[in-house]
Amino acid sequence: MNKEKYLSSLVSANYKTAVWMIAAGVLLVSNLILVVFMFTIDLSQKTIVVPPDIERPFSIHGETVSPTYIEQMAKYFSQLLLTYHIDNVTAQYDSVLHHVDPTVYADLKAQLHARAERIQRNLIGSVFYPMGIHIANMNATITGELVGLIGKEIISRKQKYYELQFTYRNGTFYLVTFHELEKGPDNEFRPIEPADDDERNFS
Repeated sequence: MNKEKYLSSLVSANYKTAVWMIAAGVLLVSNLILVVFMFTIDLSQKTIVVPPDIERPFSIHGETVSPTYIEQMAKYFSQLLLTYHIDNVTAQYDSVLHHVDPTVYADLKAQLHARAERIQRNLIGSVFYPMGIHIANMNATITGELVGLIGKEIISRKQKYYELQFTYRNGTFYLVTFHELEKGPDNEFRPIEPADDDERNFS
């Protein structure tokens, strides 16, 4: 009788040992898979953003900004900077300043505030109609029709070219410069140097 109990206990112990060995093997394999996964996974963060008044979603992946992101932000900033009237120009320029590179913030703040004062003093308005945009690295060249206003009277309609330069640093997307461009004899774009009272750009 004791022999049968001993054999039964031995079989049970061997069975439990086999079960634990199988469980340990499964855990070992799963840990190896986890180690491989941790070494191969892309740990950079991808953010999908839809800012105010932007039509399409776009992405920032690690330190890479998608061309769609730059295109949409160029349209967004160009509207804030070029479509305004005396009642909203200060608020729109302040919105732009929230996204300006800190290294140029003080200069651009002074320029935009001075520009807003001239606009309000002279009852100037402006409407910009984008017609095309070209992206190169972190720069955007945008083409459109600029309609100039004094009060409610249209005083000019001109095709204009503008360049917006951006940077992406430490997880933040910044506007660095905004220039009006002109085409040279070789059809290459170059910045227009503004006069002291020129309203066309800031840099």
